[in-house]
Formats: sequence, C-alpha cells, structure tokens
Amino acid sequence: MKLKKEYIGLAVIIAALILYLVLRNSDKTHYTLPEIGPLKKSEITKIIIKTDDAEINLIERDGDWKLSPQNYTVDKQKVDRFLNELSNFTLTAMVSESKIYSRYGLEEDNKISVKAFSNDNIKRDFYIGKTASTNRHSFVMFEGNPKIYEAKNNIRTIFKTTIDELRDKSVLTFETAAITEISLVSEDKLLAFEKTVVPQPVIPGDKEEKTPGDPDITWRTTKGKTAKAELLKQLFGTLSKLQCSGYIEGKTKSDFTEPIYTVSIEGNKTYSLSIFQKQDDNSYPAISSESDYPFLLKEWKAEQIMKAPDELIAE
Repeated sequence: MKLKKEYIGLAVIIAALILYLVLRNSDKTHYTLPEIGPLKKSEITKIIIKTDDAEINLIERDGDWKLSPQNYTVDKQKVDRFLNELSNFTLTAMVSESKIYSRYGLEEDNKISVKAFSNDNIKRDFYIGKTASTNRHSFVMFEGNPKIYEAKNNIRTIFKTTIDELRDKSVLTFETAAITEISLVSEDKLLAFEKTVVPQPVIPGDKEEKTPGDPDITWRTTKGKTAKAELLKQLFGTLSKLQCSGYIEGKTKSDFTEPIYTVSIEGNKTYSLSIFQKQDDNSYPAISSESDYPFLLKEWKAEQIMKAPDELIAE
C-alpha cells in the first residue's frame, strides 16, 4: 500500500513538471510577429538606404537602376541582391522588448534604415542592426515599434555599402571578334596593327565537302610586321571587359590631358582609352570613350595594358 502511494505521488510530480514545462514554453513563444506582405522584385522602383552619416537613393528607370541625384549607373549584381532580400524579407523570431538597442546594433548612430517603394507606396520599411551569432540572421526593428526581431540572412553586410561601392565599374566593353584595328601610342611612338583574316579552304570529302576550320587571323603593321598573337589576345581580353577600381570625384574627363599611354580600337565603332601619370597611391587615372567619368586603374592592371609597342612585334 505504501509503495502504491509512492508511485501515485511520483506520477503527480512528473505530471506537474510536464505541465510546468509546457506552460513555460508556451509563454516563451506567446507573441505574434508583424505581418510582412508579399513583394515581387519587379514591383520595386525605389530603394533608400540611410545611415547616421550618409543616404543612398536608388531609382529604377526603364529597367535600369541609377543612383540619384548623380544619375550614376549601378552595378546590376549588387542591386539584384537588394531586390532579392527585399522580396524575400522574413522575420523568424521576436528577441527582445528591453529597449536596450545598443546590444543589438540598433542605436541611432549604428542602425541602417532601409525603405523600398513601389512607385509612391512604401512596401518595406525597417532598421537593420547587428548580425546574429548564427551569422545567418540579423536583428531588425520597425518605426514606432520598440520590439527587436530576428530576420533571415545576414542582411547587414548586404545593405551596409557606399555610393562608390554600388557604382558600375565597367569602363570599356566591346566584342573582340568585331575588332579590325588597334593603335597604341606610348612616349610619342605609334604602332598600329590591322587584322587579316585568311579563310581556311574547304576540304573535299568522299561524298560531300567537309566543314572548313576556323579562319587564320593575323595582325600586321602597315610595314608588314606581325604581332605576337598571344600578347595581343591577352591585351584584348583585358580591354574588352575593363573595370576600374573607383571613380575620381570632383573632376571631369576634360581635366585630364597629356596621357602617357593611349589605345584606340576600331570595331563596330571607335573605342579609346587614355592612361595618365601614376599617382602617389600607385593607381593610374584614366578616361575612356565608354565612360562619362574619369576613373582609376590599379597599378598591375594599367601596366598590364601599357605594353611597349615594340614588345608586341614578333621577331
């Protein structure tokens, strides 16, 4: 009888403990997350990113994104990351009601304000704080709501940026196959190469003609000297997808004269690149026909382009 009473008492204790744990867990998660409405990437027409000391305005115009009011072209991959995160913005938990914002990187001088618009309608409006310890979530909050939430992904690293980082760094682009002539000027020495295409003959077969091979392409000077094919190929590879390291603020292309090296290319149109005297930081100022703004090339890239004309001639 005594043993039976002990079993009953033990069962009561276990039941009470289970009830306590259930109620405690229920209380812990007893809250409702703010509703985040659906938003397609194609609906977003403006993004404003603001920190304590800067504001970035991105505006979509006819399918292209521009930085306003400067009208700078934006790097497509970077703005697409913004659009993905804004479209898929998801809250996962409420983490604090303490109003101790510095613990979460949401104090005034540290938080990042993000607003996304569809025409004149605000579709996303939130603040980003620190990245959570998981490195896969970020702390966020909303205007007029003192609670701090956790959102999916490390969005702080995506939205913490500058105008210079967002600008499209492409400064010269062309199709190599369309190029027919290239001229190089270095230290008043001019060297020009013209492309010569020799089609491969059609090889007759037993029953039908075989497909001819690729045409034989050579580059020669007006005096008949042949270019080193591999070096010229490398030069075209660099120039055809040239990206700068940054833009030169406060100056225009007309401020730069007397280049130390100039490249002119004939293709579907005329392309040009002029490189100027190296700066103290070892970067080279430059201008091109495909960029409205003067820019900088890293030392290794500029010197990769600035081949001595004689160096390109085969022996």
